[in-house]
Amino acid sequence: MKMILNGRSVEIEEKLSVLDLMLTYKVKTGAVIVSVNEKVLKPDELKETMVCEGDRMEFVSLVGGG
Repeated sequence: MKMILNGRSVEIEEKLSVLDLMLTYKVKTGAVIVSVNEKVLKPDELKETMVCEGDRMEFVSLVGGG
Protein backbone atom coordinates (compact mmCIF):
# COMPACT_ATOMS: atom_id res chain seq x y z
CA MET A 1 0.00 0.00 0.00
CA LYS A 2 1.42 3.39 -0.98
CA MET A 3 1.10 6.54 1.10
CA ILE A 4 2.87 9.85 1.70
CA LEU A 5 4.70 10.15 5.04
CA ASN A 6 6.27 13.51 5.90
CA GLY A 7 6.32 14.44 2.20
CA ARG A 8 7.94 11.18 1.03
CA SER A 9 6.29 8.33 -0.82
CA VAL A 10 6.47 5.12 1.22
CA GLU A 11 5.05 1.66 0.77
CA ILE A 12 3.89 -0.54 3.62
CA GLU A 13 3.21 -4.26 3.36
CA GLU A 14 0.05 -4.55 5.42
CA LYS A 15 -2.80 -2.46 6.76
CA LEU A 16 -1.65 -0.84 10.01
CA SER A 17 -3.09 1.51 12.56
CA VAL A 18 -1.41 4.91 12.83
CA LEU A 19 0.02 3.80 16.19
CA ASP A 20 1.51 0.64 14.62
CA LEU A 21 3.03 2.74 11.83
CA MET A 22 4.58 5.07 14.41
CA LEU A 23 6.07 2.08 16.23
CA THR A 24 7.40 0.68 12.93
CA TYR A 25 9.23 3.97 12.27
CA LYS A 26 10.29 4.26 15.95
CA VAL A 27 8.38 7.52 16.45
CA LYS A 28 7.94 8.41 20.12
CA THR A 29 4.22 8.74 20.67
CA GLY A 30 4.39 11.18 23.60
CA ALA A 31 5.86 14.25 21.92
CA VAL A 32 4.45 14.20 18.40
CA ILE A 33 1.47 15.62 16.56
CA VAL A 34 -0.02 13.36 13.89
CA SER A 35 -1.93 14.66 10.88
CA VAL A 36 -3.72 12.33 8.45
CA ASN A 37 -5.05 13.97 5.30
CA GLU A 38 -4.75 17.37 7.02
CA LYS A 39 -6.76 16.27 10.09
CA VAL A 40 -4.90 16.35 13.40
CA LEU A 41 -5.53 13.19 15.40
CA LYS A 42 -6.10 13.11 19.14
CA PRO A 43 -3.85 10.68 21.05
CA ASP A 44 -6.72 8.26 21.63
CA GLU A 45 -7.39 8.11 17.85
CA LEU A 46 -3.93 6.76 16.97
CA LYS A 47 -4.78 3.12 17.70
CA GLU A 48 -8.21 3.13 16.05
CA THR A 49 -7.30 5.05 12.87
CA MET A 50 -6.15 2.74 10.07
CA VAL A 51 -3.70 3.79 7.37
CA CYS A 52 -5.30 3.65 3.91
CA GLU A 53 -3.96 3.67 0.37
CA GLY A 54 -3.02 7.20 -0.69
CA ASP A 55 -3.14 8.74 2.80
CA ARG A 56 -1.01 11.84 3.40
CA MET A 57 0.44 11.68 6.89
CA GLU A 58 2.71 13.98 8.85
CA PHE A 59 4.51 13.25 12.12
CA VAL A 60 5.55 16.56 13.71
CA SER A 61 7.86 16.30 16.73
CA LEU A 62 7.53 18.80 19.53
CA VAL A 63 10.83 20.38 20.54
CA GLY A 64 11.31 22.46 23.66
CA GLY A 65 14.00 24.94 24.33
CA GLY A 66 14.76 28.28 25.73
